[in-house]
Amino acid sequence: SAQSAKYDSRNDPIKFDEEGPRSETSPRVFWAKAVQGGYKGATPHAKDDLEAETIIDLVLDGKHVFLGPQRKPYIEMGKRHHVLLDSKEFKLYVRDKVYTGLGKTLSKDAIDTISATIESTIRSDEIVPVATRCAGHGDNVYLFLADKDHTVIEIDEHGWRECEDPPVRFVKTDVMEELPKPVPGGSIDDLAQFINFGDNKDSMLSTLAYLAKMILKPDSITPALAFQGEKGSGKTFALVHTAMMVDPQSVLTSAPPKTETDLVIAACNSYVVSFDNVSNFSAEFSDAICRLITGGGIK
Repeated sequence: SAQSAKYDSRNDPIKFDEEGPRSETSPRVFWAKAVQGGYKGATPHAKDDLEAETIIDLVLDGKHVFLGPQRKPYIEMGKRHHVLLDSKEFKLYVRDKVYTGLGKTLSKDAIDTISATIESTIRSDEIVPVATRCAGHGDNVYLFLADKDHTVIEIDEHGWRECEDPPVRFVKTDVMEELPKPVPGGSIDDLAQFINFGDNKDSMLSTLAYLAKMILKPDSITPALAFQGEKGSGKTFALVHTAMMVDPQSVLTSAPPKTETDLVIAACNSYVVSFDNVSNFSAEFSDAICRLITGGGIK
């Protein structure tokens, strides 16, 4: 086709099907590259629509798009790898994919338009459950490490192991950081070096119970853990390291959100929500936290 004077509707598609690398290049991408390379003949697509359709084909590349909780659109980037369509990771992927494949630089508005167009391709109304860090399924628990291999650890009564095909879909949000891969051995006493329990056994037991619950019982009511003490007693240090053991994030300490909506958004993006240097909560904010703990939300 690149050498012919015109597109042959009878033979050219057959030749592409037989010889073209279908797993890497769709017909629209093929024709867009031909036109970009100087081909002047006819194509099976309208020239005005070719570029837009080609970009969508190039970005999707066989990927599955689905609706998650609150009808938010997600895309399956690879095995055990799911992201929101409006996430920073997906937008960077679109930018790099289009530049590499077509040599075209996209604006922010163009990338947003591509995300919206891909969302419109979702044909199923089924809501697919997704988790951010830890989730239960049957009698087992699954822990997402958020590493470059998108490793998921399966935990049951017999121990733990890496799981190649978990029954739970995890999403990596923009704030999630990597958990290290577990290794056999170790002791609960090792945790004492990260938190200044002193002689307060109750504080140590409360913290250990919180950590065990967050990993082993992810689908039950979530407790609130508060560190109290005098200035310089290591409250922030304890808060950061406790959160890092369960859900490391790019920002682990912050002021409380100003509204209940912001609180729910923070909870949707993180498995653990933590606040630092808080003197007191308003009655309204305390009620919002209680609703969050028991699984409530906003309408």
